[in-house]
Amino acid sequence: MKGKILTYVILSAMSVVTAQAAETSLDTVYVYADKNKELISVAPGGYVNTGYEGGILGAQKIKDTPFAVTSFTQKTIQNYSDSTQPLPSVLVNTPSVRTTASTFYDDFSIRGIKLNGYQLYLNGIPGLFEQGTTPTNFVSRIDVTSGPAMGTNLATSSESAGGLVNLVSKKAEATPVSDVTLGFSGKSTFTKQLDFGRRFGDNQEWGIRVNALSSNGQTAISDERRKSNNIFVNVDHSDEHSKTNVLFGYVDDSVRNSLRWFTFDKNLKTIPSAPDIHKNYGFKALKWEADKWIATVNHEQRINKNWAAFLNAGYGKYDIYNPSNSDWRYTIKEDGTFKDDVRRNPFAYDNRTMQIGFRGKAVTGEVKHHLVFAYDKNWQKYYGSTSWKFGEVTGTLKDGILTQPDAVPAYPYANPFLKRKTVYTSYKAIDNMEIGKFNVMLGLTKTNVTNASVGKDAEKSDALSPLYGIVYKPNDQFSCYVSHTESFGKGSLISGSRYLNDGQILDPAKTKQDEFGIRYENNRFMTNLSIFKISKANAMDVPSATADKYYKTNDGEQDYKGFDLSITGKLTEKWNLNAGMMYVNAKIDKSTGGKLDGLRINGTPEWSGLLGLEYNPNEDVSIFGRLIYSGSYYINNELHKLPSYAMFDLGVTYHSHIGKTPVTWNAMVYNLFDKDCWESLPGGDNLILSMPRSYMLSATLHF
Repeated sequence: MKGKILTYVILSAMSVVTAQAAETSLDTVYVYADKNKELISVAPGGYVNTGYEGGILGAQKIKDTPFAVTSFTQKTIQNYSDSTQPLPSVLVNTPSVRTTASTFYDDFSIRGIKLNGYQLYLNGIPGLFEQGTTPTNFVSRIDVTSGPAMGTNLATSSESAGGLVNLVSKKAEATPVSDVTLGFSGKSTFTKQLDFGRRFGDNQEWGIRVNALSSNGQTAISDERRKSNNIFVNVDHSDEHSKTNVLFGYVDDSVRNSLRWFTFDKNLKTIPSAPDIHKNYGFKALKWEADKWIATVNHEQRINKNWAAFLNAGYGKYDIYNPSNSDWRYTIKEDGTFKDDVRRNPFAYDNRTMQIGFRGKAVTGEVKHHLVFAYDKNWQKYYGSTSWKFGEVTGTLKDGILTQPDAVPAYPYANPFLKRKTVYTSYKAIDNMEIGKFNVMLGLTKTNVTNASVGKDAEKSDALSPLYGIVYKPNDQFSCYVSHTESFGKGSLISGSRYLNDGQILDPAKTKQDEFGIRYENNRFMTNLSIFKISKANAMDVPSATADKYYKTNDGEQDYKGFDLSITGKLTEKWNLNAGMMYVNAKIDKSTGGKLDGLRINGTPEWSGLLGLEYNPNEDVSIFGRLIYSGSYYINNELHKLPSYAMFDLGVTYHSHIGKTPVTWNAMVYNLFDKDCWESLPGGDNLILSMPRSYMLSATLHF
């Protein structure tokens, strides 16, 4: 019912826009001088920006920052955002990011460390999404910071050791927007989108941007159906004394009859070859339904010419309904068979974040200080339910599902109840100094964490996390930097029926990174080379002696040593380039008795990379494509090795008119050669079937 109502609202809004847009006219003079527009501009080639949102530091030029940062533009989002994997299909355009082929999980890694939707930030606010699919239709930019950067961002109850992804919502621009997009993808998925934006007021100080989407149908995977509806409203106000941005959003998502994740019996000797990637191992009762409510507030108030106060706050609530097998994956046995319980286990999250702080400038002698002081707090509640078995599913990799429950019984059903509370508090101080051709950043974060499971004593921990970096800029084109960053995680909850210590919370742990980087930027190219070393706690699965189960525990460290290289820009007037590569030597160290030392970390290839090219024969046509490569890698503590693979995507954009209405046509093919292979997540023992070849067509009418 909710989805039908939302769809009706979206379609009604579209009809209003199309009927009135031609009669609407606004003054395009935008008098408010936004500092972000000066610092965050589109780089040559159009795929990345020269600046990004630097958390509590505010807008920053990337070349002035002692971290590895990529900021994706609207062009990248529009060209590559897949309807079934909207966010991962964009993130993979930077070499430090790898993704996996899931239509309902946003799982990815940065520099070999696993992250997912729980670690995402929205307008600088953490914890507003969950692991399920994150939409991108309301997003203007996506900023990716590689490596831990807690010192410059709000506290979060979900560890972001590998890096940070911040989604920046669309805001009204000086030019009015009235766009309607109609699209088709997969086997029978139809999509409708609305993008409406206006500025108003005597000095155009007010702005409103509305984005809505309705999508429903079968994906490229056999018998898999996906439905998604959302609406986001962004309101902003700016004048000479303050600027405010408020975002409200609602998402209704569901995926039915889809399961292509596997793990393996602990006695499995050989990983079977990947089956037909069009095959689906879902069953009739299987579904993932999520309702999400989101709100963010960002406010900055000028105190005087040198100082300003700021407030950042957010609220996210999501309810998940998920009749499924035990862990959303099957355990493969040596003969290729699998068998699992079918359960009903709804859960919910409530996440609230608040930050207050001051940002200002001071001068001592020849040194210009950019000072930031902030206090932030994150409250997270997890509501779970007693897992209730109502059936069993069996099958084989070759034949698919053989037996399954006919339907989900209507009872018994327990509403989710509070199971865990986490409170994350931090105090931050940063001094970003300009000293001639040097930028020196010094920061310190004090973090306190209270992690409590219902019925158990609360676990409290704290840490000091320093941040320091130096940037040297001999000229406007070249810069190099060194930095040290840290992240402090609360300790993850062990979850899953395969673990004998299910429900236990691992000890809090720090992640540390040392990094050296070189950047070169001119009117044609942006290039970045980063050399890094990361160390974090080693969470691993230990097989039990008596049952086909595991214990999850911390033992030793995970060390990541490597580099990533990216280059983007214009090869010629008609050719654009976006390319990069990453090397990671990821191994275990300092384990008990040294028994695990030297083992490669599961699911982390040494080499990975991408090559993207775009050809513009004229101003109306763009032909673009990319190659995504992953080298071979080990899983299950080097007992098994998965082969390397390469995926190709190809697309075209064409600008024309229908009557007097401008139209942008888009066509895209993902996995052009229908490459079938296993994929895997870093640090785990998952086997995930790659996505089959998928087509996407759309037409955007600009009223």
